[in-house]
Amino acid sequence: MQRICIIRALRLDRVLFCASRFVRLNLGPQFADPPPFDLRAIFQSSNHRTPLIFVLSPGVDPTAQVKSLANDLSTNVDICALGQGQAPVAMSLMNLGLRSGSWVFLANWCVDLCYSYLKFALNFVIVTLCSVGCLSWKNESLSTAR
Repeated sequence: MQRICIIRALRLDRVLFCASRFVRLNLGPQFADPPPFDLRAIFQSSNHRTPLIFVLSPGVDPTAQVKSLANDLSTNVDICALGQGQAPVAMSLMNLGLRSGSWVFLANWCVDLCYSYLKFALNFVIVTLCSVGCLSWKNESLSTAR
């Protein structure tokens, strides 16, 4: 513990590494290492009204895993890389996904810049359209897919 205090005073950028090492050595690796990423288990614990949102670190891309899971479950997945002018395309894909049962993978969300749009779009799509019955098919298709 004293080493961590010295590291904090001298090398603030190394504190997280030292704290992680300290926890691993004293409590065990299960408390310091992240669990393996199992998209199928995450999908099975979700429901039709809950979008899966990935908060990623640089260099991590779950696109291949999402495509693979969709292929395994015989589900179509549409991918939209958000950027300049892609909001209408994203809304169109979300509406199509709600009606047809396909998945929509929206990549490159910048939460800082898109917070107001995210709040509006997801509220509109998930709450408004779901409340009028657009997702009645989803309960059946998800229960048969699992």
